[in-house]
Amino acid sequence: MTSNAPSIADPNTWIAFGSLVVAIASAAASWFSYRNAAHALIISERQERSRNPQLRVYFANGYRKLASNRQIFGMLTSISNPTDIDIQFRVRVASGMQNPRRYDGYLSHSA
Repeated sequence: MTSNAPSIADPNTWIAFGSLVVAIASAAASWFSYRNAAHALIISERQERSRNPQLRVYFANGYRKLASNRQIFGMLTSISNPTDIDIQFRVRVASGMQNPRRYDGYLSHSA
């Protein structure tokens, strides 16, 4: 009685087994590579979002004083930028009701 079952000593069995091991190792390496690429994409998108300036302006406090036919207004504002990019911006203040006078200021901040 002859058996058609593969033998351990048969080289074809070892070639098939070796091919299976290499295919499994290749699939595992491919999965790890995909996972690393997905994490790298998430990190790169997060860094790109932090490059866009997002100014947040808050009115913190204000007052008004009356002084010899004039009104003096004071205010405290807070401007924050939670991103990684440095920003320069201009501040313009106009005063007067009928004949406004403008005061321009240029603020620059470097971290």
